[in-house]
Amino acid sequence: MKHKHYNEIVAWAGGAKIQYRYADKQAPYIWEPLPTKTPAWREDYEYQVEPKPNNNCLRYVYSENNEDSVRFDYLRKENVKFTFDGETNELISVEMIK
Repeated sequence: MKHKHYNEIVAWAGGAKIQYRYADKQAPYIWEPLPTKTPAWREDYEYQVEPKPNNNCLRYVYSENNEDSVRFDYLRKENVKFTFDGETNELISVEMIK
C-alpha cells in the first residue's frame, strides 16, 4: 500500500520543490514552501509539487478599425489582449476584451 503522499515524496527525493498546507477545506489556507529539509509528511496536511511559473508575455492594446486600416492606440482603454509564449516569443492567442 502506497503512502498518502507517495507522489510528492518521490518528487521531493528527486529534487522538486514541494509546497504544503493544512488540509482543512473550510479554511482558506494558501500553499507555502516546505520549510524543513526532512518533512514529516503529515496525514492532516496536503502537499504538492511547486507549480512552474507562467512566463507568458501579455500585451494589451486598443484597436480601432476604419475602412482604410486598423489603428492601434496605446493611450486608450485596451480592447485586445495578445498572449506570447515566454520562451519562444510565439503568439499563443488573441482575445477581444469588452
